[in-house]
Amino acid sequence: MKMNYELMKTFKSRKNKVELIYDIDNGMKLVRKEYLNLEHCKKKETSILRILEKHNVKVPRIIYENNNMIYMTYISDVTLLDYFLLIENDIVIDKDKAIIDIFKKVFSWLEQYYQITFEYMGRRLIFYDINFRNFLIKDDIIYGIDFEDSISGSKEIDGGRFCAYLLTYKPILTEWKINITAKVIDLLVDDFKYDRKSLLNEIKKELDKINFRRWDGHRTSKVKYIISLLDSYAE
Repeated sequence: MKMNYELMKTFKSRKNKVELIYDIDNGMKLVRKEYLNLEHCKKKETSILRILEKHNVKVPRIIYENNNMIYMTYISDVTLLDYFLLIENDIVIDKDKAIIDIFKKVFSWLEQYYQITFEYMGRRLIFYDINFRNFLIKDDIIYGIDFEDSISGSKEIDGGRFCAYLLTYKPILTEWKINITAKVIDLLVDDFKYDRKSLLNEIKKELDKINFRRWDGHRTSKVKYIISLLDSYAE
């Protein structure tokens, strides 16, 4: 398919080429994702996208695809990370309520994802690459994107990675982030029936990984302090 388009923006992506384009012929914005390496990643992602769309889970809709690209509907430039950092720096609103309210929507979206993928695949798929850039916000509604790293596993893995990322976005490991993480743990255990012990173990594992991946182990004492606080939440 030959398309007349204007390149509007290139998105940050570690593994692929992702661009916002303007389809001149049809007068609409599209997200074009070019898979640079593994073909099976495209097959996995397109399959999951179509299953979720069929069941009205909020995801981009595939408009067109070829061997190594998909074209999807444009949703929003506002990521969960954008929103999170905006709330953290706001000195007026009730930060805790605002962020917990949006996190509830994220985990409600994930519950749909777990249920639908299990029904179709007979196994529990988790998001896994659950960094905050992989959730978009439009009209106060959560959309999920980027499913190529989805794997089988427990939802506590997703919850643990989510909390570890929350703690380590800059500025890292602040008092507010620690307090919010405690509230997220309670939210996941009380409202979404996560196992507290497994969730805490996954947070600790991911914090250890981040410490060595990002900081060459230089935050070990700080991470140990955070882990000791998390352990106290389990008592």
